[in-house]
Amino acid sequence: MPGSARRKPAMITLYRHLLREILTTTLIAIGILTFVLVLGNIFTRLFDLIVNHDVPPWFIWEFIVMLIPFSLVFTLPWGLLTAIMIVFGRMSADSELVAIRASGISLSSLIAPVLMLSVVASGVCFVMNSYLAPFAMDRIKSMVYNLAREAPGALFDDDTVIDQFPDKRIYVARKEGNVVYNLHVWDLDDRKRPLRSFRAAKGEITPDEQNNAIVLKLYDARMEQRNDGKPFELPMISLGRRFDEFPLRISLSELMEKANRAKSDSALPLSHLIGRVSRGREKPADYVWSGTLTEIQKRVAASFSCITFTLIGIPLAIRSHRRETSVGVALSFGVVFAYYFLIMVAETYKSTPGAFPELIIWAPNVLFQSLGLVALLRVSRS
Repeated sequence: MPGSARRKPAMITLYRHLLREILTTTLIAIGILTFVLVLGNIFTRLFDLIVNHDVPPWFIWEFIVMLIPFSLVFTLPWGLLTAIMIVFGRMSADSELVAIRASGISLSSLIAPVLMLSVVASGVCFVMNSYLAPFAMDRIKSMVYNLAREAPGALFDDDTVIDQFPDKRIYVARKEGNVVYNLHVWDLDDRKRPLRSFRAAKGEITPDEQNNAIVLKLYDARMEQRNDGKPFELPMISLGRRFDEFPLRISLSELMEKANRAKSDSALPLSHLIGRVSRGREKPADYVWSGTLTEIQKRVAASFSCITFTLIGIPLAIRSHRRETSVGVALSFGVVFAYYFLIMVAETYKSTPGAFPELIIWAPNVLFQSLGLVALLRVSRS
């Protein structure tokens, strides 16, 4: 008993030291990984708008803010795994684990607070997967519509074809503020074929929030009308009237409908997906059961990735016996790549209900956790 009483304060001190190192390294890793992912998304999704359009600062900042919760879904478990690989790899290389076990503290007792930390992290991941990340994705998909409604002039720029509007293609040679020069506007049908076009020497862009539209007032404009059945037959093009001034109204309703159509299950909160499942039981013919049910299971399974990475990361770090940070980062990258590769493979069965994709999506967690538990048992006995 006296020895046990003396060991208790030492264990508390050890736990505090271990958790402090894990938390500090995790936060640093999350910050770096989130920065890289956000920067990569800016270049892939926003680069064209930033380079070719006069995008206002609020648009860029909102885009960055919305990317953060979406990125944290991946970077939080990845950051935790990286911290575990670095901390336990260093402890193994410096023989700290040998000294700890020699003092009578087992490996299972040592890793208990880290496992509890992974459970808390999984809970945070569940909240982000269920609500924050879908909300952010929904906002990102609606941002072009918000930009067109609040600052329509930002979509226009010099020597640029504007293709953000579903039923229009607009070419602008030069832009000064909300005034554009030498522009060409094409009205498209459902098959994206040009049916009518306007050429104008000058245009003025003004928002019409009351009618959810943009008014492009054309000056010195000429209209051309094409044949509905044969729009590409040049001899059948009829020259229309000339206008000293012509207000061309561009509806934003179709732009919003396009954003809504682009919403997939991944952009809906978990409560909406569960509601779809309930309605699907009543009207199975109107519901893609497999896809939505798989999406629900994917979010829950992905939330357990923190626990999975902890179980596989601790024995892998101890076995690697390396204190270099680069080695820990490289090993964590390999584990994360293998895990999400299996997730992607499982998702390919989403449209095959007979393959039970809602169960296959759990395979990476089951596989990695089983391997981690076996490796932990072997390490604890060695």
